[in-house]
Amino acid sequence: MIRYGKVIRVVVPRPPLYGEPSNMPGYGNCYVRFREVDEAKQAKVSLIRRRFNGRAADVQYYPEDKFVKGIWA
Repeated sequence: MIRYGKVIRVVVPRPPLYGEPSNMPGYGNCYVRFREVDEAKQAKVSLIRRRFNGRAADVQYYPEDKFVKGIWA
């Protein structure tokens, strides 16, 4: 079932084996790349104020060039 559109890639940075997870770039975030910009817009509108594990989703656009290069903020 496709709810928002075709997903190209999903990245969920994992905590390091050693060290503080909060020091790892992107930890606690989920990055999703859609095939089309309109699909990403639809997902953003639908996910605003949704809660996951008791936490409200803060949905934002991320620069595509950073996503492609694997730079997580």
